[in-house]
Amino acid sequence: MATQRPTPSSDAATKQRIINHMNTDHSTSLTDFLQHYSRLPPSLAATAELVDISLTQLTISSRSSPTATTTTYIPIRPSPMASYADARDRMVYMHHEALEGLGKSPLVVDVYVPPRTPVQWLTFLGVCLGYYGFSFRSNFEPGAAIHDYLLAPFPTFAALCARFHFEWLFLMLLIHVAEAVHMARGRLRRHQTPRFGGVWWMWVVGTFFEGFGSFLRFDQAVEGVREKRAKATH
Repeated sequence: MATQRPTPSSDAATKQRIINHMNTDHSTSLTDFLQHYSRLPPSLAATAELVDISLTQLTISSRSSPTATTTTYIPIRPSPMASYADARDRMVYMHHEALEGLGKSPLVVDVYVPPRTPVQWLTFLGVCLGYYGFSFRSNFEPGAAIHDYLLAPFPTFAALCARFHFEWLFLMLLIHVAEAVHMARGRLRRHQTPRFGGVWWMWVVGTFFEGFGSFLRFDQAVEGVREKRAKATH
């Protein structure tokens, strides 16, 4: 029995469905395609829009300025399609290849996990207290709450804190800024947390105040995403 070949009109309709689907539901994949395959900078790749698809290549436009666009042609990988029915498999392959090339994980973290256990909250509050304490020399002198209720049994340590309070404050700031930058450029970027969005800022600011505990909770969030994906495939 002969197989009916697709008509040009059916091909055109299928192409348009693919284009609409990619632009609506997978715009971040198009951005990754431009960054990975064409080495476009993130600011330019972020405006990616699929304008055409053939059996051999994708045609993606991006705005190089408010009034100018750039057109990029990306070959279909790993090989040209036999028909548009192959589009899904090719797009999935290219999506994962681009993620790997960009050092990104398919496990997307788009939620913030606040401190939950007493230890986590004590760590967070302790760092906040440290910032407040080292901001003022007077906090380590008799009559101040920190001195009288926390450091009175340790007069030598209190004197050292009073003498070097600025150096300690600077060191704390330096360490926590480094941790916040590492969170942003490491975990948040790898797990595709929307940059400068509300969740991104909560992780960055939370890391600045809490430090190492934020990394542990972020890793727990990643495992939660992994488990959800595993359940969804069963």
